[in-house]
Amino acid sequence: MLRLFLFFLFLLAVIHVMTPSNLWFLPETLLERYPMIDLAYAIFIFAASFFGGWLQLYNLADRGLSLQILIDAEKNSTARIDASSVIQNYSHGKGMAWMYQKRLDDLVRLALIKVDSSRATLTEKGIRYAKIAAWLRKFFGVAQQSKNQPAWRQG
Repeated sequence: MLRLFLFFLFLLAVIHVMTPSNLWFLPETLLERYPMIDLAYAIFIFAASFFGGWLQLYNLADRGLSLQILIDAEKNSTARIDASSVIQNYSHGKGMAWMYQKRLDDLVRLALIKVDSSRATLTEKGIRYAKIAAWLRKFFGVAQQSKNQPAWRQG
């Protein structure tokens, strides 16, 4: 998605340079006198729409648990939907174990956790990210913190 953003950002800059400031029809009173302000505003609007809209839509479609359950249910409309069938058949039959393993593999790849003899330990980077995420959740009121702390060891 970052490459897509950068490609379209480059395209926006090229189009901005190639297009006359009046867009061939705007009156002089509506034009910005400083082209860099105009370009900065265009980049701001583009970035806000990309990161606040398109990227969020992509994340919902790619990583949305409930949405994937709906997609799986629609593709197999004759099957019964319950917790055990979701656990076994999540994401086109890969299952929930696959989904959690994929997430753990991503955490290892990003150096947020390390796994030794099937035990996960947070790295310093992981601790920092966890504290930031917990603060953001608390700040935005997204989720209540559980009184039962996870059994993660901090390294």
